[in-house]
Amino acid sequence: MSQTLEEFAKNKNMEPGELLRKNLGREPKNMMRPATHVGKYTHPGIAEGLVVSAPDYNGSDGYVCFGNFVSNLKDYVGNAAKMPHSKTMEAVMQDSRTVREHLSECSINLMHIASVDKGEVKRWKEVAAQVEDQSRKISHSDFKLKQIYFPLHIGEYHLMTLLPCSVLIWELKSRINAREWDARSEDGKERNVRIAFVDYWIRKYGGTKPQNVSHLNSENGGNARVLTCQPPTLKQDYQLPRRNFFNQIKVYVPRNPREAQRGIGQLFQSLYDTLLNDSNALWVRKKKRGILRAIIERGIIMPAENIREKAPSGWSKEEKYSSLPAAQKAWLDPSGSDESGQSDDWQEEIALQVSRFIRTNFERMIRFDPQKKQVIFDEAFSREISDLAKEYLDG
Repeated sequence: MSQTLEEFAKNKNMEPGELLRKNLGREPKNMMRPATHVGKYTHPGIAEGLVVSAPDYNGSDGYVCFGNFVSNLKDYVGNAAKMPHSKTMEAVMQDSRTVREHLSECSINLMHIASVDKGEVKRWKEVAAQVEDQSRKISHSDFKLKQIYFPLHIGEYHLMTLLPCSVLIWELKSRINAREWDARSEDGKERNVRIAFVDYWIRKYGGTKPQNVSHLNSENGGNARVLTCQPPTLKQDYQLPRRNFFNQIKVYVPRNPREAQRGIGQLFQSLYDTLLNDSNALWVRKKKRGILRAIIERGIIMPAENIREKAPSGWSKEEKYSSLPAAQKAWLDPSGSDESGQSDDWQEEIALQVSRFIRTNFERMIRFDPQKKQVIFDEAFSREISDLAKEYLDG
């Protein structure tokens, strides 16, 4: 997520040494303050000063809380004008460690790049420690934040303010991304390939100015991940296909708006509305691909991943699934067996089936609604859908 020191210096039209001297040698009042818990994540209208930098705590008590996880992330709070300081602190040096880590050790490498002596680097370290220590001494709250009266003895209590751990918020996003995406090299180019699908929602912090919340919030564009929290299911929540997996996918528009996420019919309607516009316009092409990806992900890939992850290994070898196409067996039961004549190029066949499924249901939607105008799927569009589907099948 963080830039290298060389990249950040180049963006600022400086040499790395000049950048270090300018930002690490700042006065404390011009530095971002380290923080682990930031009030603005709870309410954007509170005072900027309500931040806490909790000390490191290594524990394991079974709860999901600060101190029970290890993270390389560090958060800072301050106005946007001070952000070059935090970006410098978190810039990555050639040994893959941050400037912050080098500063804590007064490393020779840091002295060499900054062209300063050990005394100067030690002074930088002491000032940084002072700023962090100030964030650990917070004795006030804000009336806009939720508070809890915690009773101690008769007539005594603690008044506690609920603050989320910003480092934990972005550590969650980092770990989901690591699980969901993988970097692949193809034709000498690096590209990200989606290898898993996690059911989450996006929560936005900071509106159009995420930098006004914290350093990590700015680095992530204000977009955090929120996992669904549901009780465990006590029954099988997937259905194993006997003849054709695609026949199980329901394309409909629910009458109840609360059930809109259950069907993908609304996405087909959005695709129709988009294709009525000029198909050569750039914004239409981008929107069209976005809708197609949504249909593929939510309507096809996620139900398939549910079977791949939860169904018992080798289920497709049973006699009652003998009519299931070999490519679908290889896709939905990857650890089954290689003895059933499953093709090695099943991804190509499944991609074609995905394209055929979308095309068939789109044409059916138009045929059953006489008020809809005819929209033709040409072969080039079918190939485009197939190519999009391959992106989800390479893993």
